[in-house]
Amino acid sequence: MPIFYISNDGPTDPSHKCEGDFEITLGSYDDGKYVPRKETWKQFSYAHGKVVMTYERNGYDDSDFIAVCFDTENQSEYRIEYASTRYSSTGLHAVVDANDETMGAWDSYRQAQAAEAKRLRDLELQQVIEERMAKMVDAGLDSFTINQFLSRSTGWSEAIQEGCYALLKTKKFRSKFRESLRNQLVAWLQDPAPSHPTPFSTRQLEFLVR
Repeated sequence: MPIFYISNDGPTDPSHKCEGDFEITLGSYDDGKYVPRKETWKQFSYAHGKVVMTYERNGYDDSDFIAVCFDTENQSEYRIEYASTRYSSTGLHAVVDANDETMGAWDSYRQAQAAEAKRLRDLELQQVIEERMAKMVDAGLDSFTINQFLSRSTGWSEAIQEGCYALLKTKKFRSKFRESLRNQLVAWLQDPAPSHPTPFSTRQLEFLVR
C-alpha cells in the first residue's frame, strides 16, 4: 500500500488513485456549542510500489511523518511528508509497499551514494593534508617530521591537532614561549621512541588550545 490522503475536492494530481469513500467527522460552533457532523470524502493514494521506508521526524513541539520513496526508473530517492502533528492528519498515512526488486535496487543505490560520499570526503581530506604539508614544508620542516605529526596526531582531539599544526606551520614567532612549544613538539616528533605519550604537559596543552 502506498501513501494515502483524503479530499473533498478531488485528487491533488490526476494520476492519484481513488480508493473509495472515507467517513470524516467535522464540526462547527453554534451559539458557543460544538455541533459535530459527518461528511463523506474520498480517499486517494499515490507513490504505488515506491515506499521503501517510513519514519517519524521529531521536532521540539511536533512530529512529522515521512515516507522514503525510491524511483527505480530514474534511480532516485525522495522523501514526502505525509502527515504531521502540526495539522490535522485524519486519513493521512503511508505503508511500505515496495517489492523485493525495488528494495534491492534502493539498497544498491544507498550503498553507491555512501561510497561516493566517502570518496568525496577522502578527496577533501587529502586536499587538506596536502595543503597543510605544503605549509609545514614552507615553514622549514622535513618530510619525516611532517609524517610523524600526521601519524601520531590521529588520536588527538581536533583542538590539539589544530593547535599543534598552528605551531608547525609558523615561520617566525613573536612569542618566545610559543617558539619553545614548537621546538618541543618537533623534538618529540623526531624522537623515534619518546618517553611521553604527548609532547606537552597538561598546562601547556591548556595554553595551546585556548
